[in-house]
Amino acid sequence: MKHLYFLSIALFSLNATAQLKDCATCATQVIKEQQISKLSIDELRFLTNDLYARKGYKFKDYEISNYFNEKPWYKPVSDNSKVKLNAVEEQNVKLFQEHTAILKADREKLLEALRSLKAETLKGNSPIPKGSSNEYFSKTIAKIDIDDIHWIKNQGYYSVEVDNFKGSNKYYISIDGSEVEIGWFEDGHSKKVQDDDKIKGVYDTEVFEVMESVTYWRFKWKNQKLVFIESGVAG
Repeated sequence: MKHLYFLSIALFSLNATAQLKDCATCATQVIKEQQISKLSIDELRFLTNDLYARKGYKFKDYEISNYFNEKPWYKPVSDNSKVKLNAVEEQNVKLFQEHTAILKADREKLLEALRSLKAETLKGNSPIPKGSSNEYFSKTIAKIDIDDIHWIKNQGYYSVEVDNFKGSNKYYISIDGSEVEIGWFEDGHSKKVQDDDKIKGVYDTEVFEVMESVTYWRFKWKNQKLVFIESGVAG
């Protein structure tokens, strides 16, 4: 009996923290903040679209329209002005919008912290401790365009590759929730030389030592501050 009691408590906890997957119940059930607490901006946008789709809203965006057109329950109206939300739906949309605004504000603060990190590093004020490959950090972050980071759910990524015929170097930033990694991947192979016979005649790849390694610096976004955690070299 004791085991069944603890099992029921565990199952209740899992159900209590389950995140909302769609808006099938958004017309009749007031959504609680705990049900969307772990969702991303993209997922909250989907929920809002899903709620409106169930009211027959006709989307102009092709991908969104095409997605809902495949749902058997989707019946788009001819005039979106006919779409009216009830009080419960309005409350749910407001919750989605408020939580989205909080996430967008936090993301912008993270990006601003990254811009500041780059600017200070290029001024010679790198926060990377000595002995943590700090001599390569300024070279790496200089190549990263903070404003060109692409996001999918809670993950952001940007990379750029530089090929000097002797080898290629990829500089990247990877964001996963509150985890941030900035890195430099060194590849001893030059794709330009490998793919172009004319260049091969000029650059003798046999004289170049083939090296592959990645140098990385990891940070934690904590309490709206970017905190350096560790650095490392692999390969």
